[in-house]
Amino acid sequence: MKRKWLLHVIYCICAFPAIAAVTAAYGEDEFRFFDDTLSVGGELRTRVESFSNFYNAAGSSDVGDTRILQRSKLHFDLHPSEYWKSFVELQDSRQFGSDIISRHAVPNGFEDDIDFFQAYMEMDKIGGSPVSLKVGRQLLFYGKQRLVGHFLWSNTARSFDAVKANVVLSDLGGSIDVFAGQPVDHEFGEFNDVLNNHSTLYGVYSTWKKIEYLDFVEVYYLLKDVDNVDTQVHTAGARLGKTYESGWDWEAEFAGQFGDFAGLNHQAFAMSVNAGYTFDYTWSPRIGVGYNWSPGDDNPSDGDHGTFDNLFPTNHIHYGQMDIASWRNMHDVEMEVSAKPMDKMTAKFEMHNFILAEPDTDAWYSAAGAILRTGAPGADGYVGTELDFIVSYVASDWLKVEAGYSHLIAGDFIDDTGSNDDADWGYLMTTITF
Repeated sequence: MKRKWLLHVIYCICAFPAIAAVTAAYGEDEFRFFDDTLSVGGELRTRVESFSNFYNAAGSSDVGDTRILQRSKLHFDLHPSEYWKSFVELQDSRQFGSDIISRHAVPNGFEDDIDFFQAYMEMDKIGGSPVSLKVGRQLLFYGKQRLVGHFLWSNTARSFDAVKANVVLSDLGGSIDVFAGQPVDHEFGEFNDVLNNHSTLYGVYSTWKKIEYLDFVEVYYLLKDVDNVDTQVHTAGARLGKTYESGWDWEAEFAGQFGDFAGLNHQAFAMSVNAGYTFDYTWSPRIGVGYNWSPGDDNPSDGDHGTFDNLFPTNHIHYGQMDIASWRNMHDVEMEVSAKPMDKMTAKFEMHNFILAEPDTDAWYSAAGAILRTGAPGADGYVGTELDFIVSYVASDWLKVEAGYSHLIAGDFIDDTGSNDDADWGYLMTTITF
């Protein structure tokens, strides 16, 4: 243990400036060897977070913390032929200064010493066919990641041990993925993270782009099987959208579920619609509005389960930067304004108004699916309004800087169910890639 700690300190002191200097000098995204058959690259990401009066799974609103999150990646991409390649990515995730993070939690979203984040073999155009196959630890992410995502915002992120086949239908402008896999649980102190041996995700995801009047249509079927709690959730859905030369754009996604959830009959539905307009001005300002909805369970004792299962999403990019909402038992009326005041700078403001669909009988869920507050008879549905301010700057090909501040104005539901402080959260993040 002492040796591991010493090596990590040496790494923190030496690796950052060394890699930054080499990357700046060569100006390359990756280092290539052996006639470009082997490429080596990586990432160093550091994020400082601070928050106060935050809401947690215990229902309290007095939680505060300041921490430094550091994630380091190194990958090796061997591609001796255009028809197959082998890819290995190592990841080391650390935190410093937190008073509340436990490195022994499994799964762990903050800390995990060096492990395989990805390790797969991919075969392309097998036998001259349009079929490709990827086997091993890999990322699974589809559409806008509302149901299946890699959650790269997290300090440990998400990967799957999976098998995935892809069929490209060029004449029809489409492709189909068929896959099966288990999410990887991060466990500090154990080399090579373990499978989540109880949860398995099966799926068929198709994408079609030669569609009249639309830019794309995605149709999918997903099955989440959790064998130790008698859960089999079937999800069928579609996502579609269009961007117009006039500056308008829109997108919609609809998903329905059926099956069994912890032994209960499960039926649920969710939808998301968004529209926006990009002005033809210097800063490319865009204003957008959206509505995300999923009903809750209106009667927990009737033998039916009506709360939508968010599966394995990247909720952080959809329902506010503070990660206090997920696509279940919710109305989210949102507005977004963004602009590019400089070529390499993007500024964005988001406002989310969160209202519970069933404040009496269901719960308020975080982005991770944890219950932040249980409902109460007579409780108002208005959780609160979250305001997000985000600025990102691409300083060079290898350095990106991002900062954000968020404020939650506590609503009547919070007031009706316990302590009701407003909450604040902010961060500063740098990412070096090579």
